[in-house]
Amino acid sequence: MQLDAKETKMKIWRKQFPERWLLMHIASGSALCSLVASRNEPVPGRENEVSEFTAKLAHGVWSACQTCTFDYVIFFSGMVITAVPLSDNKYKFPVLKPELIERGAKVSDEFLHWTSNPQSVVEHPFLKE
Repeated sequence: MQLDAKETKMKIWRKQFPERWLLMHIASGSALCSLVASRNEPVPGRENEVSEFTAKLAHGVWSACQTCTFDYVIFFSGMVITAVPLSDNKYKFPVLKPELIERGAKVSDEFLHWTSNPQSVVEHPFLKE
């Protein structure tokens, strides 16, 4: 993620706005689609590997966002969003489940070399209500 470059650009606006959000459109083919709006249809027998990939990705995104100065990092695809609030979640955005982030911390880094191929936008089971 290119959070450092985004934060540099945002510094000129810091004093003019009480909240700073980074909105990121997640296009088809992006690895982050599996966190936002993809329907995972893994090859039969590989379901656990796909879950491990999603967990590793969630942990990586969450970890990267912890050092930025944005109040929210919001990923969206179509009408579906996933937020990483960096304080309280006062707007009640859907966020990644804590257990998914914890699982991702334990998953092998080999999953970071994977890519995803989303097929459609559906409600994602990895989001916390």
